[in-house]
Amino acid sequence: MENKKRKLPTYIMIGGVLLIILWFNISYFNHRISSNPQSISEYNLSDDDIAPEAHPAVAGVFYNADTYQSDENSTSEQKTSLQRYCPKIIIVPHEGGRNASKIASGAYGRLEQCRAKIKNVFILAPAHKKSKNLFVPMGSTINTPLGDLPINQQIVSSLLKNKLFKSDISLFNRKNSLKIQLPFLQKTLKSFKIVPILYGMVEGDLIAQTLHNFFDTEGNLFVISADLAVLDNNKDSTLKAHNECNIIGVKTALSLSKEFGLVPQILDITNINRKEIRFDNNKMRGWRYEEVIEQKILYGTELYHNNIKNFVKHHREALIEIIKSSIKSAEKHKHYRINRKKFDNYLFNQGASYVTLLFTDKTVISFGSIYAYKAVSADISDNIYHILGDTAIRKKLKNNKVDLKVELLTTPEEIKFVSYEDLLNKITPQIDGLIIKSGKREGSLLPFYWQNVKSKDDFMVQLKIKAGLSPTYWSDDVKIFKFRTVEIN
Repeated sequence: MENKKRKLPTYIMIGGVLLIILWFNISYFNHRISSNPQSISEYNLSDDDIAPEAHPAVAGVFYNADTYQSDENSTSEQKTSLQRYCPKIIIVPHEGGRNASKIASGAYGRLEQCRAKIKNVFILAPAHKKSKNLFVPMGSTINTPLGDLPINQQIVSSLLKNKLFKSDISLFNRKNSLKIQLPFLQKTLKSFKIVPILYGMVEGDLIAQTLHNFFDTEGNLFVISADLAVLDNNKDSTLKAHNECNIIGVKTALSLSKEFGLVPQILDITNINRKEIRFDNNKMRGWRYEEVIEQKILYGTELYHNNIKNFVKHHREALIEIIKSSIKSAEKHKHYRINRKKFDNYLFNQGASYVTLLFTDKTVISFGSIYAYKAVSADISDNIYHILGDTAIRKKLKNNKVDLKVELLTTPEEIKFVSYEDLLNKITPQIDGLIIKSGKREGSLLPFYWQNVKSKDDFMVQLKIKAGLSPTYWSDDVKIFKFRTVEIN
């Protein structure tokens, strides 16, 4: 009995340690179970975000070479006879305007005479995603205003055996570039299934090679969803993709047409702003395309920054509601718990946030997360509770007017540099926040801190001090990361 009493403190200590471990595990898994694996830095852009300005669109079809010879001696009667044949590929605009819809109808109209023969429609559309993958849905149908369209699950399953393909249903919930084609197909064809494919930054030749066997199968039609721009140099007409995404789809069509001996015919070109541009078929000898060199493709921090801007734009009302509810709960010393059923699924993508209090006496108090590790909605709520639930801060709030600012942070990107001077050249003042890592030391400064310094060098000095390093410290193992912020307002 005495031995048991002696061991009692040990048992209590072991029990306490186990409870602490259990608490940490519950907290750890709670954050992850309640959040999606995706980051808001990789938020999928809508078509309007990618190409908000009006641009021309084109409808074109590719036929077997033995039905049509595309040369300068072809007569209008020969070209008109094409209407009797079924195309293997059609390129149609994914813009939703009246003029674009009109020319898309012209392309789909060429399918009328062979509507019963088409059993599978492969639809290729841009995912507007940096990933070097092709994406397919795992579901059995895609819903449209005209009813559900069946997906050929057997073909999708075979595609997923290729490492190039991934399943991502969230992409298909937002991609109008693909969904806009579905009602046209439903109005035109009879009994058929679809194979929806969204492509990232993948070479057109590689996509063509991957789909080679399916293209060579009778009853399969390929639809390329792409908006194009026209450059008229008074000598010939050059089709130019309005961004890199659309070029990939056109390259895929051209690669397949070259391999299988198909020839193209342009049906119509029109401008989305209603200023129509048409080809004169009597003068047209053919057509070609060029890559757009003036289009700026965003990568890394710039891409993340743009993605989060659109995330805030699309979900501003919900984010503001979460902020207001979190403030009310914090004022009552309560933690605001996010109801997952109440908010859009995107609010549970992982994201990092920072909360800043700006007092009238110019005092600044901030708290937040530099790295995304839980749902952005939960991160915002947690950070607001942490800063407003502090007793000392609450006392200061009673005697001062304060502005509360909530910002979302992009995923940090490492800056590659060969010298200190090279590093400074790659930093954008007033915009970039920085993280420094050296051994076990780490420190960060938000873009807000630029107002307190006079130069990039001063910012770096303060960053090193924040990490507990000497202002003059430098080492070969130093790593610098940059990130940007987007305010929710």
